[in-house]
Amino acid sequence: MWAYAYPPTPLLQRVLLKLRQSNNTRLILIAPVQLYSPWIQDLLELSIDYPRALPPVHNLLLQPGTSLFHESPERLDLHAWSLSQVASEIEAFQAVADRISRSIRKSSSTLYDCKWKRFCDWCCKQQINKLEASVQLADF
Repeated sequence: MWAYAYPPTPLLQRVLLKLRQSNNTRLILIAPVQLYSPWIQDLLELSIDYPRALPPVHNLLLQPGTSLFHESPERLDLHAWSLSQVASEIEAFQAVADRISRSIRKSSSTLYDCKWKRFCDWCCKQQINKLEASVQLADF
């Protein structure tokens, strides 16, 4: 069974615990990437795919029952995480992720991360979706 959840950040740890206690459940969880949070290890351990960054568009988050949008969704750094508590799915993804990460040199990875962050910051200042950038890249 697949489920979807976008809980408030303080409830993430409880949601992940509930997933661990479930049977045959897979979850698309919307959550930020916060490397030093108490629940990040659980997210990584339950992942069955790489997290997908949600585009920081102005109409991404609408408050329920209103016409008010979140004023700065880019600050949230939200990602869609594919999670499962099925051990074979987790092990298969971890094996692939390990193989891929071993094939990239640390210096290359550091350089790519630095350039990507710089590009993302530039896109944010230009109010451009980093995933849909086009000819405007010439300005970067």
